[in-house]
Parts: sequence; structure tokens; C-alpha cells
Amino acid sequence: MYSRLGSRSGFTIVELLIVVVVIAILAAITIVAYNGIQNRAKISAVTSSIESAVKAIEIYALKNADTYPSDAAAAGLPSGSTVGALQRMKFQVIIQRLLSRIVSP
Repeated sequence: MYSRLGSRSGFTIVELLIVVVVIAILAAITIVAYNGIQNRAKISAVTSSIESAVKAIEIYALKNADTYPSDAAAAGLPSGSTVGALQRMKFQVIIQRLLSRIVSP
């Protein structure tokens, strides 16, 4: 009664679902790894900026008879950077805290 149309061709729905799941898992792994790399790069950039700022403050102190600057601008630190506005704000707060610890007796 039922006749088959020659040989079957194509994939079953289960096979297609397995492929989709494998691709989704690989994409998730890639995204997590990429975000981790981005975060490490941002941390590295901020750390480098802070180290440069500390060196600039130390140079200022050497040139000015062991007196430290009252703010970051006095030390000649750049007002703009490539790490973004929020990170610049954090950077300025860290510099101000470092300066307050150095200046305070």
C-alpha cells in the first residue's frame, strides 16, 4: 500500500538539532574567551596608565625639592586617554588617593 520513493536523502531533525547545539556550544566558548581577553587588555591598559602616573608624580617630586603635586594636572598627567571616560574617572580617583597618602604626614 505504501510505496517508498527510492532512497531517502537529507538529514533528520535530530541530526540537525545536534549540529545546532554543537555550533552553539562552540560559539559560547568563543564568546567567553573573547570577553576574558578583552578584560585582561583593559586591566593591562589601566595598570600601565597608573604606573605612568606614579612615575610622573615621582619625577615631579624630584624636580620640585621633594614636594608632591596638589592634583594630577600639576604633575603633567594627560587629561585624556584611550581607556574610556569611566576608566579615566577611576584613574583620577586613584591618583588623588595616591597623592593624599603621599602628601599627608
